[in-house]
Amino acid sequence: MNDYTIERFERTVSMDEFYPKYVDFDYTDYKCSQCSSYEYKWSCPSFDFDVDDIWTGYDNIRLYFMKITFTDEFKNKNLSYEKFRENSRMLFQREKRKILNKMLDEEKRLNGLYLTCGPCALCIPCEKVNSNPCRHPELMRYAVESVGVNVVECVRDYFNVEAQWISQDSRPDYHIFLNAILY
Repeated sequence: MNDYTIERFERTVSMDEFYPKYVDFDYTDYKCSQCSSYEYKWSCPSFDFDVDDIWTGYDNIRLYFMKITFTDEFKNKNLSYEKFRENSRMLFQREKRKILNKMLDEEKRLNGLYLTCGPCALCIPCEKVNSNPCRHPELMRYAVESVGVNVVECVRDYFNVEAQWISQDSRPDYHIFLNAILY
């Protein structure tokens, strides 16, 4: 039995509506700089290109939102902060792997660009730490937040879901994951 359930939602938004309201690279770069993947993953900043170039030439963005809700049984386990974070990281990687091929197929069908949720986890460690090229450039995709998307505001406005966070004092009832395809 899973310790969680998944609800999936999709929405297409015009780039004219989405970009001015939800893309702010300075803000997301600051937030990303607080993550351990910053400058250590090819999918994450800092980048050697202008992030605005990612957004050029696309008319729409297709949002793929997953709300992963923990079961009461799982929440009642009273896991330590560290154990809950580790379980969340493994859950994140597992669900991300499950949808990778579907998202790559959809990217191809739409002749678009797939933006994934969170840092790439294909290679541990990422070759960027050794200043080497990506081993799987055909599979690596940039994190949606790494190229400027304010995921928290986007999910709140388009899917009516507020982000919840893990802290020393509390555990979230759910996690939010946002993938996107520009097309």
